[in-house]
Amino acid sequence: MRDGDDSYDLEASSAQVAAELEGWSDELRFAASTAARRREHWLRRAASEDASLAGVLLDYAERKSILSIETLAGSEYIGFIDGAGSELVAVRTSAHHVVINLEGIFTVNLVSDRHTTDLPVGHRMSLTDTHLGDVLRQVSAEGPQIVLRSWQGQAAEGMLRAVGRDVVLLRRDTGASSYVRLQSVSEVLLPLSTRSG
Repeated sequence: MRDGDDSYDLEASSAQVAAELEGWSDELRFAASTAARRREHWLRRAASEDASLAGVLLDYAERKSILSIETLAGSEYIGFIDGAGSELVAVRTSAHHVVINLEGIFTVNLVSDRHTTDLPVGHRMSLTDTHLGDVLRQVSAEGPQIVLRSWQGQAAEGMLRAVGRDVVLLRRDTGASSYVRLQSVSEVLLPLSTRSG
C-alpha cells in the first residue's frame, strides 16, 4: 500500500508543479503584454511630441483622405491633399487647386478616411521647402486667372502676369493692374487646369 501512496504523492506533486508552471506562464504572458503596451504607448507619445502640422498633412495625403481645412482668413476648403511642405499645403478641391501657407491654417478636420481608427502621427519632416512665390512663378507663364487671399480675408482676383521678389502683378477683369504684396498672401486659388496646382 505504501507503493500506492508514493504513486499518489507523485501524481499530486506533478499536478501541483504543472499548475504552478501554468500560473507562472500566465504571469509572464501578462507581464510581457503589459510591457508591450507600455512600449507602444511610449513610442506613440514620443512620435506625437515630435509631430508637425506638415507631417500630419503628409500622412493624410498618403491616405488620400478628404479633409476640411479652415483658415485664419475665414475660408474653408474641402478636398484632398496634393502635397505638403514645411511652409505650404496644396489642396485639390472640386473647383480649384488651393495653396495655403501653413501659418494661415486654423484647423484641419477629417471628412472621410478609410483608416478611421488609426490617426496619423505626423512625426515625419517634409523635405519640401517651397515658398508661395515659387509656386506662383511656376504657373505665371500660363497666365491663369487666380485669387489671392490675405491673412485677413481680403481677395484680389485677376490674371497672373508676373511675380517679383515680394510682389505679385495681376491684371484685373477691368484691364487695370494690381500689385499685391507677397507677404500679405496666405491663400492662392488656382484653376484645376493649372499644371502645377
